[in-house]
Amino acid sequence: MPNPSTFPVLEATFTLKESHRINITPQLMAQALQYSLSSGFPPFVAQLEELTEKIHAPPDVCERQVVVTVGSEHGLSMACGMLINPGDAVLFQEPTYPGLLALLDNVQAHLIPIRSDSQGVIPSLLRVALDQCTDRRAKFIYVNPSGSNPTGVLMREARRREIYSIASEYDLLILEDDPYHYIQFMEENSVSVRSREAGLRMTNRRLKYRHHEPQLLQEVPPSFLSLDTEGRVLRFDSFSKTVAPGLRVGYVTVPKPIGEKLVLDILDNILHASVLPQVILREVLKTWGHEGYLQHMRAVCELYRRQRDIMVEAVDRHLNNLCEWTVPDGGFYIWLKVLGVKDTKTLAMKRGLEKGVLVVPGAGFLADGNQPSPYIRLAYSVINPDNMDKAIKLLAEAIREEQEEYRSCKTSST
Repeated sequence: MPNPSTFPVLEATFTLKESHRINITPQLMAQALQYSLSSGFPPFVAQLEELTEKIHAPPDVCERQVVVTVGSEHGLSMACGMLINPGDAVLFQEPTYPGLLALLDNVQAHLIPIRSDSQGVIPSLLRVALDQCTDRRAKFIYVNPSGSNPTGVLMREARRREIYSIASEYDLLILEDDPYHYIQFMEENSVSVRSREAGLRMTNRRLKYRHHEPQLLQEVPPSFLSLDTEGRVLRFDSFSKTVAPGLRVGYVTVPKPIGEKLVLDILDNILHASVLPQVILREVLKTWGHEGYLQHMRAVCELYRRQRDIMVEAVDRHLNNLCEWTVPDGGFYIWLKVLGVKDTKTLAMKRGLEKGVLVVPGAGFLADGNQPSPYIRLAYSVINPDNMDKAIKLLAEAIREEQEEYRSCKTSST
């Protein structure tokens, strides 16, 4: 360990939005700039353990460990590398997070996508896939249960319990990747699917939202960690969507034998995650307290709810006869099916860009990215609300042009 007297940075002060000031004293700064444990800065780890207990209250069936990672994807990467040998089967919801596909490709996993609906992974299809997986043992199922990327679907409690039951029956681990846990909305008396055929409009829509009041946390669908009576859930959390992605701080909550392996992996590769961001986050959380933390999460959720509503209104105004979609239950995204278009790669990567609109083609979220997909993903998280109507109007123009191209090609071929 280097002598801390050689560290050039002595102290720092940070100002929070609520005008609270955080002082990193010289003594604390010396710890923040020094080596630490591979599992994370001990006071921060203790804080995360307390937070996990308050939010998820996992059943006391095994000893669990919290390990700090460089963002949640770092944790996913280690878990995939640790659990999978080349050719091992892995199940996951489809469409799915592209980062997972890249990680699974790196470890040469055998991919088994499970189709999802408006509530996430379809349990009957999961069971069929497991019954057919006779030549190799499936290692785990990956789920992104809250405001999933790319569909915005929130998996309801009954569906979570059914999937956990199947995982128990087939002895599967569950990788619960939940960066949008605090960004959940609830709709009431709203039409979920808009389509040209049904002729549905989003009129007189009443919305109610699930806020994270401390006394209302039970109303949020329980996490898989909360349901884990057998020690088979690896949960991945992140501060990227709720505090700041540039800090690159995530954490995993896993059964201790797995946690010990993850710590060894960190020790062998990066020694430990950067300590200064952990110290900053610890001081922020300590300043907020539990109620202040939840108040911040409510504000985050409310901002993205407003963003979602403005974009959904623009989509309904301009895309009603062009697309089908489901109003997202949380997260950052709207998942659109473009009518009359077999594959959206050209629409997203050429026509849309030419008009100044950036969307992601649906094929990027499939196990086989070469398959055609009629879907596109819109993101409402960072776009200025004043630009949303213009952006969706331009997207509508690009869609009409693409649809006309498809009609022309179909006519020519006949």
